[in-house]
Amino acid sequence: MARKRVLTVRNVFDARNEPLPLEGVWADAFGRKDFGGAWLIYGREKNGKTTFALMFARALSLQEPVLYISAEENPCTSDFQRAMSRAGITVGDRNLRFLPYMDFEDIAVTLHKRRAPRIVFLDNLTKYRRKVRPDRLTDLLDEFPKTTFVFLGHENPKDGEPLGALAFECKIFGAMVIRVEGLVAKVVGRGDVAGELVIDEERASLYYRNILKGSEDESQGVSGEVSEI
Repeated sequence: MARKRVLTVRNVFDARNEPLPLEGVWADAFGRKDFGGAWLIYGREKNGKTTFALMFARALSLQEPVLYISAEENPCTSDFQRAMSRAGITVGDRNLRFLPYMDFEDIAVTLHKRRAPRIVFLDNLTKYRRKVRPDRLTDLLDEFPKTTFVFLGHENPKDGEPLGALAFECKIFGAMVIRVEGLVAKVVGRGDVAGELVIDEERASLYYRNILKGSEDESQGVSGEVSEI
């Protein structure tokens, strides 16, 4: 094993890191973030995770090639095509590429190729939770230290935490952790920015009005259900 160089305080302060191409509302919500490491986007089903991830992937692809691995759903399905349209993706977004499910070994092979993208979205970690140990995820991050991985995960309805050991590992080590609920993406961990982004104002407003109404009905002894997004 190669010996690690001991760094002085000056070495640390003099280090130069390349920032991710975050602009506008994305920079306001996330602040400055460097290339490398893992991000986690998680939430319950049908709350807007994939739409938000596609919006984010498109925004990054305006300046940098982005690979989106749709492991949970084949990207050529009608449902995924509609999600792309909701996210504002068009045929003109040439820096954004898609792949269906790949195991971690094939992902590594792809990223070792010349001109491999430095931003990779993987939707969704739940697809891998019975096939990949948590330490394999950290191995992947160590193997590609200058690649930014944006992982999607489901939420455990019992405790509100990311579902499965892989997603929970990502929450612990992630450079940014974002929870999506009711078409609103909120920064819940890592970094000094506690921002949020509304994915769809009209549908988000309806979602939270229904929650408020449900709370009022419950306090008055009236049962009701929150409409599904």
